[in-house]
Amino acid sequence: MQTSKLYLLLCLVAVMTSAQNERNTSNVSSKKTELTKPKLTVSPSETVWEGDDVTLSCKSESKQLEQTKLIYTFYREKEPRSQIILQENKILSIQQSHAGMYWCMVEAKERTAERKESDKVQVTVNESPMATLTPSNTYVYIGDRVKLDCKIDGSFTGWKYRWYKRDKKARDEHFEKFTENTYKFEAVTESDSGVYLCSAYKADSPHFSKNSSAVTVTVEGRTAKLEMKAERTDGKIFEGDQVSLQCQVIGNPVGWTYELYKTTDKNQYETKAESTFTISSASLSHRGEYWCKAVKGTLYFSSSPVPLQVSESPMATLTPSNPYVYIGDKVKLDCKIDGSFTGWKYRWYKRDKKARDEHFEKFTENTYKFEAVTRSDSGVYLCSAYKADSPHFSKNSSAVTV
Repeated sequence: MQTSKLYLLLCLVAVMTSAQNERNTSNVSSKKTELTKPKLTVSPSETVWEGDDVTLSCKSESKQLEQTKLIYTFYREKEPRSQIILQENKILSIQQSHAGMYWCMVEAKERTAERKESDKVQVTVNESPMATLTPSNTYVYIGDRVKLDCKIDGSFTGWKYRWYKRDKKARDEHFEKFTENTYKFEAVTESDSGVYLCSAYKADSPHFSKNSSAVTVTVEGRTAKLEMKAERTDGKIFEGDQVSLQCQVIGNPVGWTYELYKTTDKNQYETKAESTFTISSASLSHRGEYWCKAVKGTLYFSSSPVPLQVSESPMATLTPSNPYVYIGDKVKLDCKIDGSFTGWKYRWYKRDKKARDEHFEKFTENTYKFEAVTRSDSGVYLCSAYKADSPHFSKNSSAVTV
């Protein structure tokens, strides 16, 4: 009887213990939460441009827990980027340093479920396109026109442009609010010398370009110079020679007008759009000093004076073999030109009753011969000479009576 009571008591304890274990097991099972594998999404894209705003989103489903009770952690190449309760992680104005492999992990706030990791996602950050600055000329003179062109690599459109000039402290200062891709200096001054850069920006991606390489524009002072060009290689100018006076301005000659002055005259000698002034046949009255002025708008530059020396034409000398002869005699007239010039052709003149020196013979040699004079050959004779190169002609000889 005593043994039966003991057996009944053990059975009751075993049943109660088993029931308690079942309740404990049931309670533990109810506390465990099953999380799905999270998914990491990158917006706007997994490949972006420098400067873009990027959003990392991580999501895992759970029927037992609300999203506010989940913790998401974002990783980049095994280093936690941030740990927040919300599902999103923003990267504002992403840079090259942000590129890499990203993934996320989810876990319950109360640690009632196993952690789950997403697949890895490669985020690629493209470098911003490069700006290229091209000047029309890097070495110019005061008053020249200069154009700066800014071009952005690639086929992107909608750019607005920024223009920079480097200051004395090597800072790139935004010097102009002009947003077009071409900046023009209509007439540069020395203060426009300097180092220039450009860049571009726009509302959509890519949002900005890299700065262009620096370009140096040098503006030099401008001078005018009057250059005289004579026909002869020795520079000597004779009466009848053609003389060119060229007003030279250093730098781009477009848009200039030129004025020629003679120092003895109050008014300008001549004004023209071409830089060369021509005296077609110099005379002794052209002697003097000349200078020029180059004018472009309010700019002008004056040359130093240049002397113009005009030499008298060489003298012809007429020598008869005999000034007093008889009918039938032989007479020879010799014409000689002063100096060592060669290549002369000669003209022969006889003075008529009206004292006009008439060209009486087409013979062009320097000696004219009468084989047998007649009474009609009596008279006053002269000669001169001419040639193609300078000096082009001589003065007439003195009159000789035969």
